[in-house]
Amino acid sequence: MKYSFICKDCSKVTEVTRRLSEYSDPFTCECGGDGERIILSAPTVSLDPICGDHIGATDRWAKGRERQMKKEAHNLKEHGSYK
Repeated sequence: MKYSFICKDCSKVTEVTRRLSEYSDPFTCECGGDGERIILSAPTVSLDPICGDHIGATDRWAKGRERQMKKEAHNLKEHGSYK
């Protein structure tokens, strides 16, 4: 399963694939700071732009997803809770 973590030191959001048995294992960011698991909403997906007629649609979707993750993490951090 994929889990998202936010670093308590540098606020970097990282998506990590883990086994279900590793659900509660701690996460350490690249900077050495402790990470806390966050819950992000599922992305809204439109299948039309992903067809072969729209070159680069997958890249645009991935960039949009990254922006959304950062925005949600920022909002969660402002409200004093990462969960």
